[in-house]
Amino acid sequence: MNFRQHRGNADPKKAAVRLRQLSERIAQAAEAAEQGRRIPYVEDSVYGHSENGIYNAMIAPVTPFAIKGAIWYQGESNRGAPDYFGKLQALSAGWSRVFGVKNIPLYQVQIAPYAYNRAKKDGGDATLCETIWKAQYRGAREIPGMGIVAIHDTNIDVLDIHPKHKRTVGERLAAQALKYQYGKDVTVTGPSVDHAVADGSAVVVSFRDIDQGLTTSDGQSPTWFELSADGHAFVRADAALEGNTVRVSAAGMPTPKYVRMGWDDVAIPNLEDKNGWPVFAFPARPVHQAPVAVSAAEAAVPAKVP
Repeated sequence: MNFRQHRGNADPKKAAVRLRQLSERIAQAAEAAEQGRRIPYVEDSVYGHSENGIYNAMIAPVTPFAIKGAIWYQGESNRGAPDYFGKLQALSAGWSRVFGVKNIPLYQVQIAPYAYNRAKKDGGDATLCETIWKAQYRGAREIPGMGIVAIHDTNIDVLDIHPKHKRTVGERLAAQALKYQYGKDVTVTGPSVDHAVADGSAVVVSFRDIDQGLTTSDGQSPTWFELSADGHAFVRADAALEGNTVRVSAAGMPTPKYVRMGWDDVAIPNLEDKNGWPVFAFPARPVHQAPVAVSAAEAAVPAKVP
């Protein structure tokens, strides 16, 4: 049996005690029901809820109603799982079917930075990025109707898994719906990486979907840029804005081959568009030796959401 292990069921003996207690409570409630009485009892989900429990309780009852689309802000507990993209595909296909909306508009919130690994609360763990962010980016790129907004700039506390500042999150999601479902002329995405080119020992990173120009949220140099010679071992790098590009370099790395930004579970990079939309974090991108044209399919996130 496949179930989510937690401290309540990791010990078989403790799980058995909880199951017996649950059985006794149900038996008492059943006996009362036979006598025409109702008594409350506490359910105990020792091995977790059934996979369709949330759907049956929260989605199925509203499927008779017409909707234009939905927003999706979940995924923290899927961190580390290799199948999140497949789950997004299933979510899109399932909701498209039950709500009768072809390629249902489904706008995701990129999961906020959080110190899942408290031993590395200052950085060094990219599990969320590799398993969830990549899947979310791919979903926005490949699943018809799906989009994504970044929220790492909304005063995130990496020790609080439930970010408190929701207004900007809602406004960004609303912008995507307003543009794609209601035809409004509004900004719907922040910039994302386009390509990186070597310039001596430095790397010049270019971006797409720039609206008013690049800046930083705090007026300081861009943060959370890293370079690598092999695409695996990365070192923190210095970065400087040059118009709408960022020049990145690191001491001791004369020929960097890869660059990334904000690719860490706790990263809160400060690079943003002057309109206030943050630049999407991005995974290791190859450093080219000459200017190149990068297709939307190669980009970390789509050049154009749905």
